[in-house]
Amino acid sequence: FQEGGKLFLACEPQVGKTLRSLRDVLPQKRWQPHEILPLLDSICEALQAAHDAGIMHGRLSLDCLRWSANAAKIADFGLPPMRGGSQRQTSGGLTRDTDLFAVSVCVFEMLAGAAPIFTQEGADTHELPKGIDALLAGGLSRDPARHFQTARELFTTYRDCVSAASL
Repeated sequence: FQEGGKLFLACEPQVGKTLRSLRDVLPQKRWQPHEILPLLDSICEALQAAHDAGIMHGRLSLDCLRWSANAAKIADFGLPPMRGGSQRQTSGGLTRDTDLFAVSVCVFEMLAGAAPIFTQEGADTHELPKGIDALLAGGLSRDPARHFQTARELFTTYRDCVSAASL
């Protein structure tokens, strides 16, 4: 909402456990590819709605993604963007690409149990299941032209990959 020439972002209180805390109690601290479909669907649906409204997050990580009432929720909209870490910021500020790159990092962490290690080309995805390794290699590439263009595209590509490979 806007008041007195200032724009305010109001968010519902976030309940539930962070995806990091849920991941950390799993055997080997990782999900199977098919297990994250409902999580990723909720995350990408919410992120797509935010992006369609012109709102970027800038701090996406497993710590601000929560699972509650059979849906993933994104917390911490409106906080200052992170510097370093898994976030990418262009000289023009936060972009959809910033958030989509961060979601790709989150998916990697959910499947691998740890953050990606980056090489000159992008993330080393060799530990991920075949098919998903190539999908995330694009999403985590140092070449922005290989990144997903929308959250919807990220989810449907991941879903189709998991379905085709029966993972």
